[in-house]
Amino acid sequence: MVLAHVSLSYFQGGIEFTLAAQTAAPGNDNIYVNYAGIKMQSLLTQSMFELF
Repeated sequence: MVLAHVSLSYFQGGIEFTLAAQTAAPGNDNIYVNYAGIKMQSLLTQSMFELF
């Protein structure tokens, strides 16, 4: 889970937003934590492209 408040004071006159995201992967082994992290990175990258 990620919860972040972002303040870009010099970008386009100033932008602030709060981002909350959660991912999950099936299974309870440690490798699935890695899979959830990869899904999270993909979700955040896609969100930034859509935002800007």
